[in-house]
Amino acid sequence: MFRIALSLLTLLLCSTAPQAQHKAHTHGEGTLSLAQDNSDWYLELALPAMDLLGFEHAPQNTAQKQKINELADRLGDSDNLIRFSPDCRLTEKVLELPDQHRSDHHHHSDISVQYRFSCPGDVSNARLTIFTWATSLHLLHTQWLTQKSTASARLTPEQPQIEF
Repeated sequence: MFRIALSLLTLLLCSTAPQAQHKAHTHGEGTLSLAQDNSDWYLELALPAMDLLGFEHAPQNTAQKQKINELADRLGDSDNLIRFSPDCRLTEKVLELPDQHRSDHHHHSDISVQYRFSCPGDVSNARLTIFTWATSLHLLHTQWLTQKSTASARLTPEQPQIEF
């Protein structure tokens, strides 16, 4: 269900909001998709590993493996990426980080974060908190589908908020 909801969102938004699309794997930029299904909200973030880890290949040493573990811990708490108003409860997460078991040291990796939230009330806005600690990230091409609207925006450290 989790991947199906995000896949449907991606298909819908790709066909209705081409201005929100951007060139794949651009350092400093990522994509963020949000979809509402009644009280459930789905989020998918994709961006180059370089922007969160400082490298984008399989980890080559203990320090790089530790960075991946620290990032997994940080992204395990959704407040480090996004905060909804009113508050929502994280109910599911999937993190795709550079593979610690790959031997390909020249592969350019993206990080994927997928969250599912349960939101008891009407969500009025969301603030991206990732900009406070991912300092090389300067643009998120964002698209959303709610029960009220379908829209897109370019979120930046200076403008990190979405109004639904």
